[in-house]
Amino acid sequence: MYLITGATGNVGAELVRALAGTGAPVRALVRRPDAAVP
Repeated sequence: MYLITGATGNVGAELVRALAGTGAPVRALVRRPDAAVP
């Protein structure tokens, strides 16, 4: 399992997309609970 901090930023969003695209389990940590996570 991967925990990505800053998942709504430029690098974090791309990392979440890349990992999720490979089927890896991903968790996203964001400051605002209403933020759109990729």
